[in-house]
Amino acid sequence: MRPRGRRQGPLHSARGCQGPRREPHRTPEGRCTWPLDGLNDGRRPLRWPDSWPKGRRAQGLGHGRRDRNRPDNRAPHGQVEPEVRSRQGVPEGLLERLEKVQLVLASRAVLEDGFEEPIELVAGIDVAFRGDVAYGACVLLSYPDLRVLEVSISEVEVRLPYVPGFLAFREVPAMLKALRGLGQRPDVVLVDAQGVAHPRRCGEATHLGVVAGVPTVGVAKRRLYGRYWPEPKWPDTWTLLRDEKGPLGFVYLSKARCRPIIISPGHMVSFSSALEIVRSCIRGHKLPEPTRLAHLKASEAARNVKSGGTPS
Repeated sequence: MRPRGRRQGPLHSARGCQGPRREPHRTPEGRCTWPLDGLNDGRRPLRWPDSWPKGRRAQGLGHGRRDRNRPDNRAPHGQVEPEVRSRQGVPEGLLERLEKVQLVLASRAVLEDGFEEPIELVAGIDVAFRGDVAYGACVLLSYPDLRVLEVSISEVEVRLPYVPGFLAFREVPAMLKALRGLGQRPDVVLVDAQGVAHPRRCGEATHLGVVAGVPTVGVAKRRLYGRYWPEPKWPDTWTLLRDEKGPLGFVYLSKARCRPIIISPGHMVSFSSALEIVRSCIRGHKLPEPTRLAHLKASEAARNVKSGGTPS
């Protein structure tokens, strides 16, 4: 009777079918492993929590693509994220001075409604970059029907490199120039950036609102600072974003199968009004119409320059 088992031959050997054979990974003494590690059959290496970065162990997360792309993991291999590399070009002591400026602006921000009701004009502002040039776009719309009334485009040279937490010093000059290019003054300005949801409570929306003296609301695509729970799962639902000092804004799910947006007041707008204004400007897209149109106009201006045209 023919014995059972894998047929051995040049095409069916263990090396020929499975490639180089791996030795089972042995856990060093004193390491705490997962219970399922004992079920390992040698086909894949074992991993234990003590070998993970401390930050990932605290969150219960293992190694993955996002973890490998973190600056602290890429630095040993000579691969550093742009925001980390950009700090090397910042003059010594400049960031400390900019922090003081942000703290002063944050102290002047008013988180109460300072606009006249009813709102008739609303504007959206965003900035796109082409090299060292920032192209700001400000779109003025009627409210609440959101008809486009006017578009203003600005072009400003940028000198400060990209550093997280200090984007206002790169983007606000272009925003301010585009805002001043409008023929009418908007009642409220929606900014494609953070408001008070910022480590020093001075995002681009707050910075612009205090400098220009206009009511502003920050509408960001991603969270920069703060914590929240749970994450909204249904459209037109939200969760409070906060830190140990108090509320920062709202994590709002504007559209199904999309990431939520971050809504935070900037200046002269209350928390409740910021949420209601943004909700009333949603028209079937993830972003509210003012900032969505401003993003399209700013990107178009940068593309026109890239193709040899002029921004309009």
